[in-house]
Amino acid sequence: MMNAERPLRKAAAGAVREKSTHTVLLAWVALAFLMPGAGKVAAQDRFTPYDNLPGVVRNCKPAYEASMPVWAQMLYRYPANLSEIDRAFASWKKENRGKKSAAERYYLNWRRAVGMYATEEGEIVLPDTKRIAEDLLSTQRRAGARPAASHPASTGWTFTGPKETFWLNETGNPSPPPSCPWQVNVYSMQVAPTDPDIIYCGTETGFVNKTTDKGLHWQPIGLNYPFGGAVTAVAVHPADAATVYVSAGSQVHRSTDGGATWTPLLSTGNRFAADRLRIDPVNPQRLFAAAPEGVFASTDGGNTWVKRWNAQAWDVEIRPGDNMQVFALTEAAGKFSVIQSTDGGVTFQAQASFPATIPESSGGLLATTPANPGLMMAILLSANDTPYLLKGTASGTTWSWSLQATGGTSSFPMDNGQGYFDLVLEVSPLNPDLVLTGTTTLFKSVNGGTSFTAVGGYYGAFDIHPDIQDMQMLPNGETWVATD
Repeated sequence: MMNAERPLRKAAAGAVREKSTHTVLLAWVALAFLMPGAGKVAAQDRFTPYDNLPGVVRNCKPAYEASMPVWAQMLYRYPANLSEIDRAFASWKKENRGKKSAAERYYLNWRRAVGMYATEEGEIVLPDTKRIAEDLLSTQRRAGARPAASHPASTGWTFTGPKETFWLNETGNPSPPPSCPWQVNVYSMQVAPTDPDIIYCGTETGFVNKTTDKGLHWQPIGLNYPFGGAVTAVAVHPADAATVYVSAGSQVHRSTDGGATWTPLLSTGNRFAADRLRIDPVNPQRLFAAAPEGVFASTDGGNTWVKRWNAQAWDVEIRPGDNMQVFALTEAAGKFSVIQSTDGGVTFQAQASFPATIPESSGGLLATTPANPGLMMAILLSANDTPYLLKGTASGTTWSWSLQATGGTSSFPMDNGQGYFDLVLEVSPLNPDLVLTGTTTLFKSVNGGTSFTAVGGYYGAFDIHPDIQDMQMLPNGETWVATD
């Protein structure tokens, strides 16, 4: 079982891999869409002008709920006073230690971004964000054509370490303590489809790292290129491991030389903050992006983009074996919605068969598998700290959906954790019965999502850091996981 296995490699950038070759007969279970105690999300604007500041990851902001603590409700007000929010949060935290939530995670991220614009009295003075974007784009265009040295010579500094983090020696043991199974907060990653030794990772601190030996050694790439913020998505060309796209700072960046040089692809008037990027494996000129601004598509390798859907989107997937079918997870009137295209992403429409009654709280993800192209899974972070796992089955282009598992139960103990900030969902490309999903802890199912066991995080036998932020299951049986 996966719980008893150990990683074959530990990557210094926070990714680990693990071999999996399970085969179990799938037992489909049809369940009714009854969501007891789902709660009602209040009608409230989700975003304020503060959420557009550089460094804010907007899709991680949960939907407003009237039951939120006072400090969290203040995040939806404009204008707002930072000092008042900080005091309310500090008072609340004294009585609520240990419990993670999407609202708290967003506040911590948001606080770092807005803090530099606050006066001593707490007034948040908004800068000219358009000017900031224009200056950043100009800097990126100048820097993009210059390959970065391993260490910028102008600083006069050379990095000497540590390159690995170890546990504290708190017992006085003369033997060196073992290394920790985490190094840095990795937001996004992808293994090159043509070479499983090559992996690109994007970090919270706005850097891209690359390994060419399956995680044994890592190098930062594009050191002279300012990505502009946390790297929330990575996509590697299906036939060329040297061509890679990343999303950071409300911009899509492309490298065609393995990360030596980069090019920003979005103009200041057409920027969006993609949290998922997908490349069509049949026609790599076609790309799709899911972002808080909507669903976007490109037909020329990312040079130009067109918005195809206006509502906030958390994920986009291309159906294996039929690249004319494209799906995205979005919302409508505060409820989750899946939209579908049957013409390669030119037009989309909502799937009428997808249940329209599940409140959207903290986003969600979709997952498909070449092992069963007629299967799609959806993990939905809903109200009352409850995730729902849904299964879609296809007949041609028509899909039907059933509830597979409800979070917070003995068969599926997962909760919403920190929301979209740390959320994964994968179905094995070899075995559609094998499903992995997680927030703060990673869970595994070997029966198609009917029941789950903990793999690792806050509990489980697999020694990985909590907060599961990205992952990929490969056709060769390997699984890579990125964490805090």
